[in-house]
Amino acid sequence: MKTYYHHNFSIFLIIILTANFLYAQKHANIDSLKAVLFRQEGVEKVKTYDRIFNYYYLKNLDSAKVYVDKMLEESQRIGKPRYQAMAYDNLGIYYIQKKSYFPAEEALQKAINIEKQHRLIKILPSTYRILAGLYYYKGEHNKSIEYVYKALEIYDSIKDYEGVASCYNNIGNLHSDPHKAIDNYLKGLEIIDKYHIRHDKTNLYQNLANKYRQLNQYDSSYYYLQKAISIDRKNKSYGDLAYDYNQVALLLMKKNKDNDSVGFYFNKALEMAKKHKTDDIEHILINKAKWYYLLQKYDSAIVLLQQQLPRVKAKKEMNNIEKILYYLYMSKKNTGDYQGALKDLENLVDVQDSMEYNKTLIKINNLEEKYKNKKKELKIKHLEKVKKLDQKIKWLLGFIGLSILFVSLYIIRNLLVQKKRNEAEKKRIEADLRLKNKQLTSQALMMMQKNTLLNDILHSLSELKNIGTSTQKELVELKRKLKRSMRSENDWELFKQYFEMVNKDFFKKLKEINDKLTPSELKLCALIKLRFNIKESATLLNISPDSVKSVRYTLRKKLGLKRGDNLYDFLSNI
Repeated sequence: MKTYYHHNFSIFLIIILTANFLYAQKHANIDSLKAVLFRQEGVEKVKTYDRIFNYYYLKNLDSAKVYVDKMLEESQRIGKPRYQAMAYDNLGIYYIQKKSYFPAEEALQKAINIEKQHRLIKILPSTYRILAGLYYYKGEHNKSIEYVYKALEIYDSIKDYEGVASCYNNIGNLHSDPHKAIDNYLKGLEIIDKYHIRHDKTNLYQNLANKYRQLNQYDSSYYYLQKAISIDRKNKSYGDLAYDYNQVALLLMKKNKDNDSVGFYFNKALEMAKKHKTDDIEHILINKAKWYYLLQKYDSAIVLLQQQLPRVKAKKEMNNIEKILYYLYMSKKNTGDYQGALKDLENLVDVQDSMEYNKTLIKINNLEEKYKNKKKELKIKHLEKVKKLDQKIKWLLGFIGLSILFVSLYIIRNLLVQKKRNEAEKKRIEADLRLKNKQLTSQALMMMQKNTLLNDILHSLSELKNIGTSTQKELVELKRKLKRSMRSENDWELFKQYFEMVNKDFFKKLKEINDKLTPSELKLCALIKLRFNIKESATLLNISPDSVKSVRYTLRKKLGLKRGDNLYDFLSNI
């Protein structure tokens, strides 16, 4: 069901068109949905919670919260990522309705993370569009458009052309420039016609009519309204017809308030609204009262407005209350009922003050939520730092123990070699070769561990704050020495000596293949021959893994390898 208030605030369509939230409201008996819950388990139970939430979220937010919490709990219990994401979407929608934007954003980001992690590509764009609606309400229009475009890109990639058309509709609603909005609506229509999509076409015609009316291009506006009416008559969409006729009346009223057809179309709109049993009869009657006011039929306007005032007050529709009080005040003033006009003016001021107060209250609540979230984030960061520090201490102790173990093994191995010097030459050479391999591996590991440790220490020093100037200078000097130590070539010279003992003429042969190989490329060749992976090589070379990949790519070209040739196999044979 489309409401006029929501149509005027067209971003609401992002949510309506994205998630089909009115599905559950078509069920005649909400009690029947609740009744089946005790017999259900797992996915079916989650789906029922979803339908009940969709029934309540525009009617009773407290009840909606109860069922979205149950949906989230059940989806987590059964471990189904798709339904967990849907539950977080609904939680985000609940908070949007509550105008609690920070928890809404947090819930929607959780949904997005789940959808990305588990490649739920079909429901990810829906969450993007709900998030776009949230950013629109927050006044961040550029962000809003950005997320609709993200949804559009996904819909296009999976060939969901209904989603593509709907996104163009959303983008048109978001654009403040009527010309850009029209361009996007026309793109949506082009997609709908090309792929024979039924959904959204009426709404696109209605939106085009609104934008052309804003541009005072009344003929174009009337043309698209008539196209919308033609479809809605065929489909017997009385709610949409009520909207269409109301818009035609407003269009004719703007073009010429004395046009006799204005009253005819208002009456047609009321007839359709009553058939559809829509809640927007008051909205049509308020527009009709405004027309009476413009025709200076003040008594008729007053009668209509006074009839609608109790109804909109019962629904707490502040914008409609404000509109009614304004036209009551103006109509009574023009009829000479100054006392009545003054009373309506006082009530109007009270309503406007209340609306401003509510806006301020929402801002204060959002600021409080932002502060609480910030405080929570800082606490989490502090706990993470403590945890990382504990891990570093454990790692350091482990490294010291491992170093002692390596040194002990080295000493023991040397003693064993010393005792066996008199053994046969062949055994001595084999033992010596094994020793050199152990030394080579040990040296490489120690270099890698040293670089990792130095990086960690350097990172920890960079995070130190609130220290004196003199200490800061000492830290700078210490960091400089650490970086110089990380770049030291002494370790590599020692490594090279060990390596060439085991792999004689390895570097010489590489130079014969290509004498333009750099020292870094030669080092990487040695590490590849020793079967070090990209991450380990990056640590030893003190560069990023991406840089290692880049060097490997250059190496293949310099060594003349073809596609499909294995770099490790090539170097192993040298």
